[in-house]
Amino acid sequence: MVEMEMWLDREFGRDGHGKSSATAIGVDATAYHFQSLDHAARFLAPFPALALAIPVDRPATRGPLTYRWLAKGAGYRL
Repeated sequence: MVEMEMWLDREFGRDGHGKSSATAIGVDATAYHFQSLDHAARFLAPFPALALAIPVDRPATRGPLTYRWLAKGAGYRL
């Protein structure tokens, strides 16, 4: 995780990305936030074990977002 955060700071600057906790079944998760899909796709290249998702729905109760997976790992294009 430290390696990813160092990469993000170097590539996009400290204000060029964000992160928050995320919910995943059976694992700890972190949601990284980018200013563009191009930035998100660039982030996948050096970290191929990660997956890219976008929020597609928020329940009326303002509960957790539902995500749709866009890509996993390097070599995927948006």
